[in-house]
Amino acid sequence: MMCIARDCLRVDCEGLCTGRLAREDVRRASLFVDRPGLVLHLYDGLASRLLTIFAYDRDNCPAWRAHGFPRVDHWRLGTAPARCCPRDACGHGRPAPAAWRAELSFVGNSMRYKVGQRLAKVRFPRSLLLTYKDVAAAFATAPERSARDFARAWSPDLAAAYDALPDREAQLAYETLLTWEATRQYREACVRRLLDFRPLIVGDPGWRVALRDETRPWRWHDALNYYEDLPRFYPLSTINFNTTS
Repeated sequence: MMCIARDCLRVDCEGLCTGRLAREDVRRASLFVDRPGLVLHLYDGLASRLLTIFAYDRDNCPAWRAHGFPRVDHWRLGTAPARCCPRDACGHGRPAPAAWRAELSFVGNSMRYKVGQRLAKVRFPRSLLLTYKDVAAAFATAPERSARDFARAWSPDLAAAYDALPDREAQLAYETLLTWEATRQYREACVRRLLDFRPLIVGDPGWRVALRDETRPWRWHDALNYYEDLPRFYPLSTINFNTTS
């Protein structure tokens, strides 16, 4: 028997599912599209010889192995031949709208609302709230890949504030905040460099807020369905610019 899930460790905080499946000799596969640092240090006892981890980014694989997971591999996104191919060849159905055609496009979330939701959900101490943007900007260019490791390297005061958070979930929330804010700053800087080429930006309405001061022409389209729309969208771009977190 095989169990396949996405980011499955998040729902097995105490290792109960892992233990039960091991006793039943059930093999598992889990695809992770987040950084390992946002998951690994929170939970113990989840590694298993029956679990195969697939990482979306090849350079995330060593972190999983270092944490004791024996079976780790790289899963290449966007390579399903039955889905990621020209419409006529795959029979995706209705033709794509003409408004999707672009010389240059970018598809991605602005992260503005995600950062705002994280701030609204967790009551961080004042010392962390006042500094998170500067800390995230430094994290974006730092050698540390983990927000937790960077927080400790940034300053003793930040490390102390991080350690004083009430539990592991609060610490994860702060690490997520730093990662998302760093991603927001990085993506916005990249997109602004595209604006000389009149790009089509596909994503949440946060892009209209982020670029409201721009006088250079660009187009915006609301977020597209990952499974049904994007396979039809990408072939209509001469160049699609990609940047991850």
